Amino acid sequence: MIPRLKGTTAQYLADLSRIQANMDTAQRQVSSGLRVSSASDDPGALNAILQLQADISANHQVQANFDQTTSELNSADTGLQSAIQTIDSAVALGTQAGGPAATAQSRAAMADEVTSLQQQMVGISQFTVNGRYIFSGDQDSGAQYVLDATQPDGVRQVTTAASTRFIRDINGTSISVAKTAAEIFDKRNPDGTPAAGNVFAALGSLVTALKNNDGAAIQSSVAGLKSAGDYLNLQLEFYGETSTRVSQAQDLAKKFLVNQQSELSTTRDADLTAAAIQLSQATTQQQASLSAQAKISKLSLFDYLA
Repeated sequence: MIPRLKGTTAQYLADLSRIQANMDTAQRQVSSGLRVSSASDDPGALNAILQLQADISANHQVQANFDQTTSELNSADTGLQSAIQTIDSAVALGTQAGGPAATAQSRAAMADEVTSLQQQMVGISQFTVNGRYIFSGDQDSGAQYVLDATQPDGVRQVTTAASTRFIRDINGTSISVAKTAAEIFDKRNPDGTPAAGNVFAALGSLVTALKNNDGAAIQSSVAGLKSAGDYLNLQLEFYGETSTRVSQAQDLAKKFLVNQQSELSTTRDADLTAAAIQLSQATTQQQASLSAQAKISKLSLFDYLA
């Protein structure tokens, strides 16, 4: 017959095992800081924890997208402010060239200056951030416009891609974040001719008028440049409003992240104070149980057998 432990001894060992299990759980929570570190700790909480972790990861990606977009929006804003200043300089030159003191020689010199401004404007249309041409639409690996003295306006369009870029906020709302150089600097009528506000055309017209020493054309070009300046200000407003929307969306994402992390902590993390108290109590219970058993039991191994 297989010997059996007495009932009191079996109960003692079971209690000791329970105390040890409580100690192990408390020690694990204190060491890891987690109440749920494996599925067996709380199977019912596992799905909620995994979903919260996925939501937090997605939130981090959204904020990374916001950071990249903010950098591009800031560069676009800087570029458009420079473009407006460039137009203002061209207006000043055109106004001077249209005055009574202007001569063919001075106008020819001013034509060179406006040509330099034209080059600056094309350079602005070629702004890059992290290797991306931010005004080139969906084909952002290259510039949308280049200088070309053989063209009427002194520039040539090399790509025609539209900009379909947008980002989504934490609620999934889409925010359009970019315009193309064609939209900003080369506004066109439905028939393809330059429209009022066309920046490249206005600069090209002034260069031509200055080289031709044509006073009337110079004055007309100045009017075109002022229209182009007004149009650039509208484009600047778009980027300013977009920056505001992105900043607000970023703030909202940060608030969501705080709530998500708090909920994850509540669901997954251990109450370290409670775990430390539980560990201390279990340790005390274990020591007391072992000590008590040692005092009341002086029996040999055979005395434990039924």
